[in-house]
Amino acid sequence: MSRMRLISFLGLAALVLVGCGHEVAKPAPTPPAPIIASLALGTPIKLVLLGQMESGVSEKGSEVPLMVSEDVSDSSGHVLIAKGTPAKGEITWSRREGTMGALMKQPARLDFKLVSLSTVDGQSVELSADASKPEEFRFDRENTGYMDGTSKFDDLIKEQGDNVALKDVADLFADGKTPDLNSPATKEKLKQVCQRLSLHETERLIDKGEVDKASTLLRQVKQGASIATIGAGGALAAVGAVTELAALAGRVTNHVSGMLQGRNIRAYVGTPFTAYALKGITVTIRN
Repeated sequence: MSRMRLISFLGLAALVLVGCGHEVAKPAPTPPAPIIASLALGTPIKLVLLGQMESGVSEKGSEVPLMVSEDVSDSSGHVLIAKGTPAKGEITWSRREGTMGALMKQPARLDFKLVSLSTVDGQSVELSADASKPEEFRFDRENTGYMDGTSKFDDLIKEQGDNVALKDVADLFADGKTPDLNSPATKEKLKQVCQRLSLHETERLIDKGEVDKASTLLRQVKQGASIATIGAGGALAAVGAVTELAALAGRVTNHVSGMLQGRNIRAYVGTPFTAYALKGITVTIRN
């Protein structure tokens, strides 16, 4: 090989080696464009009460802890407000009816307004008790009921009496109490209760050994955690169970207190109600 050919060959080899050591960087994939959806004026939003309220006892300005119980979606199925999203209300009127209440036309009254609820992109939603105009929410003796199946619950109480699982469920929603739903004494009895009352979401968590996720979710919601934080913690799957347990806790508390007494109004844990979007807004959904 001639001297010139050798130099050319070595130079070409050097270029090949350099090229192998420095791969050309691939361009970063383009993120999918966000979806722009609309939350329409008058959209219904299902909520459930997570703390007991009582006229004349819950003072004006007291917080009303709430949770969204069903996904709110647009016509294309895009979720605008996710099931399990925390919401907060504030008592605006709280009055116990006295012995002369009927004569004085001052019956028991328990009103509240929604002060905090967000869409999936963090926008605040203005809500009303009426689909067409601003109106506060009012608890009364007609709308503080419970889920279907009252007769099944009454039969269960008669048969099992002071069931430790029922007490723990009620304590789950009481301030300052954190019962262990995974304890052997509670777990088996709670499963029996779920089977009798068709609480399928809770039973599913029990079978997976994850019923403690319901406690975790409830604690996060009460603390006002964002839906993103809740999902990241793995507790989002327990939303259905919390909704079921809230309704059950309300019944247990109602039973223990001997039903509504006197002229007062008690809104128990698990009381469902519907709010309506007071204004239409545009929601950005990022994939």
